Amino acid sequence: PNYDIGFISYPNNDLNNVFCSPNKILDYANNGLVILASFNIGLNEIISKYKIGCCNDNINVAINDVIANYNSYQNNLKVFLNDFNWENEEKKLLNIFNNL
Repeated sequence: PNYDIGFISYPNNDLNNVFCSPNKILDYANNGLVILASFNIGLNEIISKYKIGCCNDNINVAINDVIANYNSYQNNLKVFLNDFNWENEEKKLLNIFNNL
């Protein structure tokens, strides 16, 4: 890619933003981009768990964190993508529909 980071900024004021924003993480991770994000509950949960970037409303803190930990975050993308590959997600989805 022509970029080194993926920036995500969603508010926390409605459920659509809380539940849909993590989809952008997968888009960026699939392109090898470390994530820089403003704080959002859904984003923070995934970014912190997998250590694939920084989620913080203080943009200076977030940028400095990503710069300091960039190589580690980029290496962690592999673990994230292994856990969230399409085959695993397809199995989860089919299991949900089969149990309806």
